Amino acid sequence: MFPPSTTAHLLASNSAPDGIESNVARSYIAGLEYQRAALENTIALQMHHHAHLVRFIQDHKLILAPIRRLPTELLAEIFKVAAREASAWGCLPGRLPPRTLIRVCRRWADVALGTPSLWSRAYLNLDDMGVREEAVTMTQLLHQRSGNTPLTIRIYQFKAPRQSLPIVPNVALAVLNVALAHCDRWQHVEFRSSETSPLLY
Repeated sequence: MFPPSTTAHLLASNSAPDGIESNVARSYIAGLEYQRAALENTIALQMHHHAHLVRFIQDHKLILAPIRRLPTELLAEIFKVAAREASAWGCLPGRLPPRTLIRVCRRWADVALGTPSLWSRAYLNLDDMGVREEAVTMTQLLHQRSGNTPLTIRIYQFKAPRQSLPIVPNVALAVLNVALAHCDRWQHVEFRSSETSPLLY
């Protein structure tokens, strides 16, 4: 409720307020402005509380998400499908499915690390500088985590040296040396390059 106004009678006329009425009106307006500011502050606090409450509710709904109840075996199968469907050609190593999955949560990391077949594919685009820099490390990691599963290794480079990004010397040869140490597990190995850009330069 608004406080009573002693100048409200002037609202129904075009009469000019006298000096006292002007001062009273200014004081009354100042009081109302103070109330408005206080009300806006209260509304802002309530809106902030509302937004926090909504986020809190949404976060706790995740506790009931069906994926949390999936058996480990089924979750592993989903991961395998994701790995097969991912277009790894030209993809930065850090974005390949297995290395992405282990960053989600501890359970997903445990499942991914406990599923050797997720780590049995190495697709390396050596035209990509980001891939070249991590190629050897990633190949070693995949061999370590893939257990005894058959390996699929694909390496390609089509851009000529003068066209491609800065070159890491002998990276293809280094990757091949790592792969050769596990050649007894090779299921599919593919090396592709152009005549002007041999892999083993």
